[in-house]
Amino acid sequence: RFEFAGARGYISKGSNPVVGTESVKVQNGKIQVFTPDEIAALLKAASPNFLPLVAIGAFASLRAAEAGRTSWRDVDVAGGFIHVASDKAKAKARRLIPIRPNLAKWLASYAARTGMLCPATSDELQDARAKCVKASGVKWKANALRHSFASYRLAVTQNAASATVEMGNS
Repeated sequence: RFEFAGARGYISKGSNPVVGTESVKVQNGKIQVFTPDEIAALLKAASPNFLPLVAIGAFASLRAAEAGRTSWRDVDVAGGFIHVASDKAKAKARRLIPIRPNLAKWLASYAARTGMLCPATSDELQDARAKCVKASGVKWKANALRHSFASYRLAVTQNAASATVEMGNS
């Protein structure tokens, strides 16, 4: 530990390079994912305003908070990318999320939209999610759209580093 090194004179007092760094968050509990059938049921049951959030969460791993800061001009269906600006990203780093063919099909009818990706209030989103869950018969699992993307993407690519960069994780 650097405190030990400073106390012994191995480094200058007050020069601990890790002071003020962010602590690693350890989450206990089981990571939950949606099965492909559950994702299909959620997509089928989603309202027109909620469907893009489900599709982008499941097929592009955009975080819900990032989606709330993203506009439709950032979703370039024709160009094949979702642009996440550094000021909109959790990790504060710009990234381009590929829009793969299945997501492009789900978003095709939304390509001309303008305004915010998620124009609803938090309460309206919760209501839309509750209606989607009830209509689909699928139990909602916290962060499961993103976790599902991560699990299935890793299974396809067999490359954790690639999936991590794509998702904007550290």
